[in-house]
Amino acid sequence: MESCMSGMVKYLLFITNFLIFILGLTVFGLGIWVLVDKPSFLTLFEEAQSVSGTTDSFNVEIYTSAAYILLVVSFLVVLISFFGCCGAIKENKCMLAPTSL
Repeated sequence: MESCMSGMVKYLLFITNFLIFILGLTVFGLGIWVLVDKPSFLTLFEEAQSVSGTTDSFNVEIYTSAAYILLVVSFLVVLISFFGCCGAIKENKCMLAPTSL
């Protein structure tokens, strides 16, 4: 029974880290999309403003700095979750240490 529970915890930890890894990659891709394709991003915000009916001015610099912050944070999440996935499969406590903080 003990080996069954440890195996279940091992794979549950791997699946959780893998899902966080995928979500981090998605946010990283979104941040890159915002920085690379600014015209379509601006069009998206202009359409959202026209639907909501607000006439507030749009400051692009705030959103590009937010994209840089998203890139840095999502990169750290991807890196830590990658080590968490590897540590869960290999059962390496050293690799799992940053994810248990």
